[in-house]
Amino acid sequence: MHPRAEQTRYELIRAAALLIRCTGLRSAGLNAISRDAGVSRGALNFHFPTKGALAASVYSEAHAYVLSMLEAAFTDPSTEPAARFGDALWRAAREDPVVGAGLRLTADGTEEPAPRLREEVLEALHQRTEAWLRDRPDMGAVADLVVVITAGLESLSRVKVHWWDPDSSSRVWDLVRPLLATAESPEGAAADPAPRDRGESAATSPTPVPAGPGVSSTHGKPAAHR
Repeated sequence: MHPRAEQTRYELIRAAALLIRCTGLRSAGLNAISRDAGVSRGALNFHFPTKGALAASVYSEAHAYVLSMLEAAFTDPSTEPAARFGDALWRAAREDPVVGAGLRLTADGTEEPAPRLREEVLEALHQRTEAWLRDRPDMGAVADLVVVITAGLESLSRVKVHWWDPDSSSRVWDLVRPLLATAESPEGAAADPAPRDRGESAATSPTPVPAGPGVSSTHGKPAAHR
C-alpha cells in the first residue's frame, strides 16, 4: 500500500476508534468518522465500504497489538508476567483509542455480548498463565485468580479512575505475589521475602511490545509515519 494511503487508513481507524470508545459503535457515524479523520467520505468508502468493515479493522489492529503484548509479558525473563501484562493492557486501553475501542468489539466488528476482544484476551491470559504454571495441580485455580484480578481492576477503573494508578493495582498484585512467585518456580521455591519499593512492583514494570506487521510500537500507527 502506498504510504499516503496507509496513513489515510490509519487516520480512519483511529478516528473510528475514538468515536466507538466515547459513544459506542451504534453512534459512530461514517460522516463523523471521515470528518474527524480529515478525509473525504469517498476516501473512507475506498478503504472501508461499510462501518462494519471499519470496526472490524479496529478490532484487528487491537487484537494483534494486545496479543503481542501478552506474548512479550510471558517471554520476559522476569517474574510475575500476569501482573505485568494486566498493567500494560489496561494502561494501553486508557491511552490508546484503538485498544480501548477494540476491546469492546468482536471479530466481525460488532458489539455483541461475546466473544468480544476483552473476553478473548482474558481467555488467552488464562491459558498462558496455566502454561506458565506448568503441571501444578492448582494451576487452574491460580489462573482463575489472575483473570479475576485483571478483569476486576479493569471494571473498577471504569467507575473510579484511581484504579488505573499503578500504586492501586500494585497493592492488589502484591497480595498474591508470593503465590505467583511460588507457582512460577519449577521447584516451587518460596518468593523472595525481601520487600520491594512500590516503584519496583511488577505491575509498574514496563512490558516491551513488539511491533506488529507493518506497524510501529506506537499502537498501530504505520511505521512509515512514526
